[in-house]
Amino acid sequence: MKIIKRSGAEVAFDLEKIIAAICKANNSVKTEEKLTEKEIDEIAEVVAANCEDMKRSPSVEEIQDMVENQLMKYRAYTMARNYITYRYKRALVRKSNSTDEQILSLLECNNEEVKQENSNKNPTVNSVQRDYMAGEVSKDITRRFLLPPDIVEAHEKGIIHFHDADYFAQHMHNCCLVNLEDMLQNGTVVSETMIDTPKSFSTACNVATQSIAQIASCQYGGQSISLSHLAPFVQVSRGKFRREVRREMEEAGIAVSEEQINQIAESRVKDEIKRGVQIIQYQVITLMTTNGQAPFITVFMYIDEVPAGRLRDDLALIIEEMLVQRIQGVKNEKGVYITPAFPKLIYVLEEDNVREDAKYWYLTKLAAQCTAKRMVPDYISEKIMKKLKDGNCYTCMGCRSFLTVYHDEEDRPKFYGRFNQGVVTLNLVDVACSSGKDMHKFWEIMDERLELCRRAEGGTTFVSLSAIARQLDPAAQIGWDGGTMTVTTPRLSLTAQVGELYIVANGRYLYVPETVQNHGDGNISVPLRTVAKAFGATVGYNGSTGVVTVARGSGAIQDGGSFYNQDDLFWLSRVIHRESGNQPMEGRMAVGNVVLNRVADPAFPNTVEGVLAQKNQFSTYKSGALRETNPSESSVIAAKLVLDGGVVEATRGATFFDSNANSWAAKNKRFIATFGSHNFYG
Repeated sequence: MKIIKRSGAEVAFDLEKIIAAICKANNSVKTEEKLTEKEIDEIAEVVAANCEDMKRSPSVEEIQDMVENQLMKYRAYTMARNYITYRYKRALVRKSNSTDEQILSLLECNNEEVKQENSNKNPTVNSVQRDYMAGEVSKDITRRFLLPPDIVEAHEKGIIHFHDADYFAQHMHNCCLVNLEDMLQNGTVVSETMIDTPKSFSTACNVATQSIAQIASCQYGGQSISLSHLAPFVQVSRGKFRREVRREMEEAGIAVSEEQINQIAESRVKDEIKRGVQIIQYQVITLMTTNGQAPFITVFMYIDEVPAGRLRDDLALIIEEMLVQRIQGVKNEKGVYITPAFPKLIYVLEEDNVREDAKYWYLTKLAAQCTAKRMVPDYISEKIMKKLKDGNCYTCMGCRSFLTVYHDEEDRPKFYGRFNQGVVTLNLVDVACSSGKDMHKFWEIMDERLELCRRAEGGTTFVSLSAIARQLDPAAQIGWDGGTMTVTTPRLSLTAQVGELYIVANGRYLYVPETVQNHGDGNISVPLRTVAKAFGATVGYNGSTGVVTVARGSGAIQDGGSFYNQDDLFWLSRVIHRESGNQPMEGRMAVGNVVLNRVADPAFPNTVEGVLAQKNQFSTYKSGALRETNPSESSVIAAKLVLDGGVVEATRGATFFDSNANSWAAKNKRFIATFGSHNFYG
């Protein structure tokens, strides 16, 4: 009898090696947990017999799976755990990666890729090197475990660029719009210390910069703040200065009018604004976050973000001082004024500042002078942005991308306190060059690459099928024949074939849009929620912490025989075959989705047959041809996939489809997408 080594070489089966491996695991446990020599021999003989029964040469991985299963049967759980851990460690050793070399090159400061990755970091600084070292480990884990192989390949070929893989392994977000208003008005917590509502403008600026530093240390992108959130504290300082001036004059015995008190207080207010803006400017560029860089911060300057009157005038004073100080610049180590990298500035052009006779025209002139000398601020047109963003004008992220408009439970638009996660760049030049000047091919390639980008940042959690199966049921038996993995428990029979759009569990077909992935050596990965569904388990996700939890449930999904409504399956498989029998699997599913979307829509009948029987819809039903149709296996599978909740994302929500560009639906319904040879409408 022969076995196949990991290298692919075929060698003679050696029973003694199996016994030796079991004995080594046996020596790792306590005396009372050890197996006897007779039990070890029995396990080895069972494994040998199983190999003989395969009628082919088993792989080393298959033999090790057999050993694990036998250890479980003998209830040698600690020993089995040690054996599995040993296998895992050896697998890591075999996966030759360049992480060690990358880290060593960081310490030697000759890693050009890292040196050019972020101009805001100095790779010779210790804190930066520590951050980069952790980043190399994250990139390695991301490349080998977290991303599907085709995404990794596309990234390495330059087809797309998957940003921030050095942070992807952790549950962190990218950029955010800081809700300074809530933090300042209601108090906040910094380093487990309660910070109350500030009692002056300069204190508010100080709290803002401390918050900025804390946030920068807990994310990997930029953040944006609005000066409008600081503006109310100018009035707080104004009131404080008026009280101080009045008290000082009374103590000095000097008689002054209210107007004189206000004039003196206003002079102090302007000095206070100057100090506050200096705090923001100098602290931002001198603070060092835990990842070794200054906070990547953007400051938003939008006059109409606050009501007209005293508050808007105070905001104008802050914006004016921010621009004046930026025009001046900051001194470098030689005492020369230079342009600081941060904070970035954004200035909104609006009706109150775009014309020479406008009240705040002077601010726009000052902004233009600042741009001429310091290349900031960037500009946003309020008029254009409101057209594009449902009547809203708000700041962008540090990378200059804008959040989508979101309304809270009270239907109010909400932007501050939100963040984005994950960025993927598409190589548009490569799309153009690959199309060979063929416009139709260009858009085909574009669609394929955009789908890669969507999947790269789609947030699907993939897990090792064998590992999660053993966690959900320690008695699970794993089989692998080089292309298909099987999982068997007393209540579940699961099959996952590499490259397929589904897994089969107890006769149920569960959709896997990204396909079943093989990371080598039988390391099959599938979406966590899909395999959890197969085991009757539930998955939870905490959006604030990024933690995913899995809770065991029934242990197995309901079998297909009792789950699928046979009438629905009968009609759905036939209409799928008649309408899209020449389409790939997802093209067939998309047609099935349309039928089920109608069933769920009150405007249509509430059964599959009722939808098909509706007047002027599916003529083959009335003629009887649909009933006589003999659907293919693929059409039946497509019907089962959609009946089990599988939805083709590209055509989500569609209730009509056809292949005629001049159809009624084309003229009267909203176009959603073209998929295969059909157009879909909703």
